[in-house]
Amino acid sequence: MKSKTNLPSELRNKLGRKLSDKGWGILSEVHTIQPDAFIRELEDISPDSINIVIRVHREWGCSAILLEIEKQLLEIARKNHIRLNPSLSESLQLKLSRERPELHGTRTRRSELPITLFQTINDASQSSKKKIVIALAANNDFITELADFLSPIMNILPEKAYIFLIPILDKSPLKASQFHFREDNDYWNNPTWLGNDLVFFQEISTPDIVDYLTLDKVITILRLWDASDIVVPCLLSALDRIKTYYPEQVLLITREDTVRLLAPIGPLDKHVAEYRLYRELIYFMLLNKKTLVEEYITRAFGAIEKSASISDQEKSIGKALIWGDIAQAAHEEGVFADALHAINQQKKLLKKAGLDAKGKIALTSVIFNEALVYKDKGQPDKASAILNKLIRDAQSRGDEYDELHISLELARLFHDREEYNRARVAFLRVLELANDKHTRGIALGYLALIDLNTSHIREAYENARKALAIFETVGANADADMAKQLIEHIISAQK
Repeated sequence: MKSKTNLPSELRNKLGRKLSDKGWGILSEVHTIQPDAFIRELEDISPDSINIVIRVHREWGCSAILLEIEKQLLEIARKNHIRLNPSLSESLQLKLSRERPELHGTRTRRSELPITLFQTINDASQSSKKKIVIALAANNDFITELADFLSPIMNILPEKAYIFLIPILDKSPLKASQFHFREDNDYWNNPTWLGNDLVFFQEISTPDIVDYLTLDKVITILRLWDASDIVVPCLLSALDRIKTYYPEQVLLITREDTVRLLAPIGPLDKHVAEYRLYRELIYFMLLNKKTLVEEYITRAFGAIEKSASISDQEKSIGKALIWGDIAQAAHEEGVFADALHAINQQKKLLKKAGLDAKGKIALTSVIFNEALVYKDKGQPDKASAILNKLIRDAQSRGDEYDELHISLELARLFHDREEYNRARVAFLRVLELANDKHTRGIALGYLALIDLNTSHIREAYENARKALAIFETVGANADADMAKQLIEHIISAQK
């Protein structure tokens, strides 16, 4: 009979052999040992390693599991006075707008996140000079899914890094006895709390889940982490419970023997709540190319039209937001005709809402996206004409935020067309306007490329070094790697 506290000698030897080489594996023989006992075995077999063993749950969501791994790596690094940048969390947070409640760039795709975590693991391995051993224990029916999710990095792990998956026989679902979300950074500091809170609302079987899933801060995290593997069933459950939801309800959650208000419920009525839930469902369905999207769009529009608590203008804006999600999905998939159709629908709705006046932010954003579609569609002249007009409009109303982001895109367009003089002027304007370091780093990196292509080698080197310093400061590791490659290229050009 196998011990519940010690590894069998054969498996112990197998683990020892694996730790003498790089790699990964599924340790199916360890299903009877608890994670804390397994980590003691690791510490005994490889006492100088950085060892992380986590009992993971499907209900946490794959993105949260990656963020939890990174969190624990950072905690160990701090204790050992090792400098480590959290590549995954920082790359996600770069998509958050500091000035406005919106996300920048392309939609997060969960399948792309393991490669970003790889950067953190690689940095930890190089900085610590130690073996990095990550063991994830999961229900047997989740192991294959977890292995598929992690497969992009399994065979490219650095020399002293290891990931082991441990299937366990316990098939019981995750239980959540309390609700965690309190502060804005709760989920960043404790990534697994997101899945726990979703389970909590599923278990209490009340309409309170409607309030939770319509909170802007929660919606932002769900989109940013691409939590579609755990949130879609919750959205469907919330829509089912909308029948018993009333706007006068106030969501009270008991935690640590206190009762607190999760969120004040304003003029939100049942129909607006239903619309918001359908909008998020549509977003995640589009992200994962699922069916039923057209049916859900019809239901969302029907729900918002029934609302008696919001104006016709707000109804038009609500519909326009859904068309915006559709446009972004079509654009990223390269279906440009569908993207332009969705954008035209947005423009019509925003004009109907009276937001077609000069300087209105909502319409500016839509027209900016239209320019990006034309750029990627291979019509740069049309794109640059739109962007130039938007810049003039932003300058006329003194909106430096819009001018900055539109100028950055125009500068990139000029660079891609090898119009280096115009690109240089545009990037210098970006430097004048930019307050956040990362945007300044991007502008300096492009200026270095322009200098290199116009044979200004000394200036190219200086700008590239400045860009690298910024990227390393903010933890933008992928950008830092590109800056290093650019510097090497510049040095070789000097010879």
